[in-house]
Amino acid sequence: MNCYNLVILAVLGAVVPDAAAQSTSGFYGEIAAGYSFTSNYHQDDFLWDEGSRVSFDGTSNFGGAIGYRFNQRYRTEINISGRKADVNQVDNQAGVGSTRATSYMANFYFDFNPDVQLKPYLGLGLGGVDTDLSYRPEADSISEGFSDVELGLNVIAGASYRVHDRVDLSLGFRYLTLLDLWEELEFHELVFGVRYNF
Repeated sequence: MNCYNLVILAVLGAVVPDAAAQSTSGFYGEIAAGYSFTSNYHQDDFLWDEGSRVSFDGTSNFGGAIGYRFNQRYRTEINISGRKADVNQVDNQAGVGSTRATSYMANFYFDFNPDVQLKPYLGLGLGGVDTDLSYRPEADSISEGFSDVELGLNVIAGASYRVHDRVDLSLGFRYLTLLDLWEELEFHELVFGVRYNF
């Protein structure tokens, strides 16, 4: 190899990003879908007066995220996801109604095992949850519920697997709850995602 070839290789090395370096930091996009289990909803009109108890059918969830990876271990994202579940029972009677919740969360993640393809992760996020809930016993004509934007918290755990230089598949569990004293509404979700690293 002569000096001319060495110069060309040096110039190419300076201007062409290394594939490994690209994966350590930068933006990413993700689409995700899965299955949601909605916890029983307990409404207390007053702290000393127990109100309605509502149970729900399982349902699907879907969403997406735009994020930024700081290094191989830390990343953050803005995640939008939605789910809608039908009412199953109200106070142990057959019920009608539904709950819909769209969450807008700022999540922060820690990825374990950065040097291998399979990476477990933990995440925590806060944001707003646009929620609409209506319900009534099947034999009743009067519906109850609420519609509001609540402060939400989600906790996430799972693992991702690198299938390509820029593509990760992930499978995780997400717990989403509304931080409100008067309502107790929680979602337990299995989520499968496809993430593209720019």
